[in-house]
Amino acid sequence: MTIKNKLMVLTLFSLVFILNCSSFSSTSGYTLLKNTQYAPTENVEVLFEPPIKPYESFAMIEARSYTVPRATIPDLINELKNKAKNLGADAIIISNKAGEVVYLGGQTAPTLNAIAIKYK
Repeated sequence: MTIKNKLMVLTLFSLVFILNCSSFSSTSGYTLLKNTQYAPTENVEVLFEPPIKPYESFAMIEARSYTVPRATIPDLINELKNKAKNLGADAIIISNKAGEVVYLGGQTAPTLNAIAIKYK
């Protein structure tokens, strides 16, 4: 096998690997609103308006996508839910319009924010 053929095979394998492994890269961060910690939860409700039953807000969470392909809104919601589960939330209230874009150093990145809540 010539060097040219080896490079072509290596390039094809690399491309297949990258395409199979590619998913959006995201970050999620949070800011605690209270100095209270909760045990992780199994299920987190996704709400688009505050619930009727009593609750307390305890954290603001953000999910942001940086790579191509860009994350979809359901991807970002799942990212928010996972962070909320780790924080011990019962639900999250999506607090901005889905798909709102934040300008980052010359680039745009889909972002979604939510408030983590605990029912009383």
